[in-house]
Amino acid sequence: MRSEWIQHKGRRILFSNLTHLTLDELRAEIKASDELILREAKNSVLYLADLAGTLGSPAVIDIFSKSGALTKAYVRRTAVIGVSGVRKTLVDIVIKLTGVQVMVFGSLEEAKDGLVNAK
Repeated sequence: MRSEWIQHKGRRILFSNLTHLTLDELRAEIKASDELILREAKNSVLYLADLAGTLGSPAVIDIFSKSGALTKAYVRRTAVIGVSGVRKTLVDIVIKLTGVQVMVFGSLEEAKDGLVNAK
C-alpha cells in the first residue's frame, strides 16, 4: 500500500502516493485509502494525494468520483499535487461530480501547510 498517515505541524494527514500507477493499481490503492478514511471520525481527515503521472481517462474520473462520494463525509480537507494541464481539468471534473473541494498545490510542503492552515 502506498498510502500512509504522516504528521505535519502536529496534525495527521493521510498521504496517498498515486504516482505512475496503472489503472488496476490506482483502483486498488484508492480502495485501500478509502478503507483507512472510513475508519476515522466524520469530517476529520486531512487527505493529500500526489497525482503526478496519473492516467487521465473516464475510468480514472470514475474511480475518483466514486471514492469522493464514499468518503466525502469523513474528509475535512483534500489537497493534491502533481497536476497540471489536462490532469487539472480532470480534477475540476471530479470536483463538479462529487462536490468535494480540492486544493491544488505545486509542492508537497505547500500542500501539507495548506491542509493544516486552512480554515
